Amino acid sequence: MDSKKTIIFKVSTFPRISETFVIHQVITAIELGFEVFVLVHKKIDFESSLHKELLRKYQLEDKIIQESIAIPKSKVFRLLKVVFLILKYCNRLSDIYNFYKFQPSKQKSISWIFYWVFYNKFDRKNTVFHVQSGNHKYPLDILKSKRN
Repeated sequence: MDSKKTIIFKVSTFPRISETFVIHQVITAIELGFEVFVLVHKKIDFESSLHKELLRKYQLEDKIIQESIAIPKSKVFRLLKVVFLILKYCNRLSDIYNFYKFQPSKQKSISWIFYWVFYNKFDRKNTVFHVQSGNHKYPLDILKSKRN
């Protein structure tokens, strides 16, 4: 049985006045039969949007995923959590290592593993990420480069 293809639109904030183009891309994907989500750093109040009728009609508020990378503030807890995650995902050590080695040199702290955990919860075979702006590509660019 084939799963429905999913498109995840990655934007910084949603819905913005300037995001009319994104809203129409999302609606077109829905009308074409795709499962659609919008991955955001920050969700803006829908009531203040100029497009609130369209947002309601296509139930876009229910399709928002908040990008939540839970990195502990304490260095000790962060290190303990990293050890826990490595043990939890020991069957995926090669994936973890590949993600690590493609990190930009300035990002080689231990925080990168929290991004790996968040983004690896999405279905690899049936999900397409659409990054609306190049400065929002991290860490999808690394995940893509290691998978070929």
